[in-house]
Amino acid sequence: MPGTSIGLILLNSAFLFHWNAQEAEKLAEQIRGFGWRIIGLEAEDGARGSKLVRELQPTVVIVYLTRLPSHGRQTAAYIQSIKANRQIPIIFVGGKDEALRKTKEKCLTPYIPRPMS
Repeated sequence: MPGTSIGLILLNSAFLFHWNAQEAEKLAEQIRGFGWRIIGLEAEDGARGSKLVRELQPTVVIVYLTRLPSHGRQTAAYIQSIKANRQIPIIFVGGKDEALRKTKEKCLTPYIPRPMS
């Protein structure tokens, strides 16, 4: 991209966790539509994805709670346990009320946006 610095390209970078590969790809496309660059997507192995987060250092990590919310919470806890990742915000999206409640209780810095109307 002519005239675009590397810093700007990485400014809006996201790593996405969702435990269904097909749905994850669709969600990634939606996020790209808002101008975000998806630099990583993991749909199978939270530990593998967490290590990639450490290597890639995205601006934000997005964890969908609509499928296997306990996996999402465990992955977020692991990401936050890595010193190099602690400054990366983790945003939890979707899920049932019970999953959201547990996430708020168990995660160090949960950010759960309100649903858009």
